[in-house]
Amino acid sequence: MIGQYVEERPERTRLSMTYLQIAPLNDRVGVRAAGEVNLATRHLWESTLTSLPAQITVVHLELSGLRSVDAGGAAAVAAVAERLAPNGRIILHDPPHALRRILDVLWPDITGIEVCTS
Repeated sequence: MIGQYVEERPERTRLSMTYLQIAPLNDRVGVRAAGEVNLATRHLWESTLTSLPAQITVVHLELSGLRSVDAGGAAAVAAVAERLAPNGRIILHDPPHALRRILDVLWPDITGIEVCTS
C-alpha cells in the first residue's frame, strides 16, 4: 500500500547525488515527494503512483520539495489522471515549474489535473 514507507535512494550522477523521498500524507489520500524524479529515481516514482488505489477519486501530490521532474515522471502523473478519469482528479500542490510545463506541452488536453500553488 502506498505510503507505508519512506525511501531515500541516493544514486551517484556525474555532477551530484540524486534522491527521491516519498511519504504518505496523513490527512488525505496521496503522497509528499522531495528530491528529483529522473532516470535514476523514476522507478520509485512510477511504482508509488501506480500503487494508488483505483477506486479513489481524488489524489493529492505535495510536490513543493521536488527540485525537478523529467518527462517520464510527468508521464506517470498523466497516467494517474487518465486512470482516474472521468470522475476523479489529481491535485498537484506546489509542483515544480518543469512539471507544469511538460504536462502543458505533451498532454494539453488531459483532464483531471489541478494545480494548487501557495
